[in-house]
Amino acid sequence: RLPPNPPAPATDEVVIRISKDDLKASGGGLGVELGEVEFRTNRRVFVKTVRPGSLAAQRGIQTNWVFVSLNGQSLERTNAEGVALLLSTAVRNDAVNVLEFRFRDPSVFREQLSSLPPGGDAVTTQVAPAGGTTQRN
Repeated sequence: RLPPNPPAPATDEVVIRISKDDLKASGGGLGVELGEVEFRTNRRVFVKTVRPGSLAAQRGIQTNWVFVSLNGQSLERTNAEGVALLLSTAVRNDAVNVLEFRFRDPSVFREQLSSLPPGGDAVTTQVAPAGGTTQRN
């Protein structure tokens, strides 16, 4: 068994760790449907649905969470097919016993924005990984 997930950080990031043994015991699937959103040069994959009773539901994965990384490998500039492929590769990798998913919870950012007093503190979130975030023609 894995130790419990770390306490939620004071950011919009959420880390969920799932052992490969638990994944195999669940029939090999997380129980999520992936969705994609694209705006200009930015693409994100998010949790479109979570099947009730699935491993994802048991671990607290929520709809609308945005995939950030899997075992430290960025998922922020790929599509749903790419996320599924990276997950499949990680599951087949015998050197990996635990899958660490990092998500962004957009509701945290929305809540921070809605609770700001006029002229109050700034709230930030990472909306794109470091580096060039625009295409230049």
